[in-house]
Amino acid sequence: MKKLLILSILLLTSFIIFADAISIAIGTDATTDAILDFSENSDENSKYVNFGFTGSDVTAITPKIENGKSEVKLSLDTSVKGKVTASNAVAGETEDALYVFCQAVTGTPFTLTLKINEPMTAESAGTGTPTLNWSVTVDKDDPVSDVTISSDTSDGNTGSTLLVDHKATDPIQVLFSHKLTIKTEDVSALTQGKYKGTLVLTTKSGS
Repeated sequence: MKKLLILSILLLTSFIIFADAISIAIGTDATTDAILDFSENSDENSKYVNFGFTGSDVTAITPKIENGKSEVKLSLDTSVKGKVTASNAVAGETEDALYVFCQAVTGTPFTLTLKINEPMTAESAGTGTPTLNWSVTVDKDDPVSDVTISSDTSDGNTGSTLLVDHKATDPIQVLFSHKLTIKTEDVSALTQGKYKGTLVLTTKSGS
């Protein structure tokens, strides 16, 4: 009986020592962080800002538009009595559609501005080259009103419009596509030639 008691005590003591060794080895919890960084200084591969001009509406963030539209054809418009203007959207003619777009996934603040570079000029540059004022109307999504910019700013017209003012507190996704309607002033008194004007998109980081 004494031998059985001693053996039981020894087994119990061994179990207690073993149990203490396990509890010491477990220690504290292990942790790991999952991070999605869209901050201003994050990896450039995780964000992008893509913008430009196309001939059709852009309705999705991906795929990114790779090849934009570099020129648009204007046709003569005689619908206004006593004037002859030109436009890329003439009733009864083949419309040459033009859209300005922006696809962006970023946490970095940025602005995007559309502006008319200057009046149209004849390609045969030289002294006394005639110029032609023109305007561009940005077809904004309802209920936002359309915006018109002009190369002639002498009458209080504006030559540029802010399209995007993306702040760090805004959602990381930016997507828009606005149709552009180009219209010139009266061309009746112009001399013969090929006239060209330039629309410019400019962007700045930070706001």
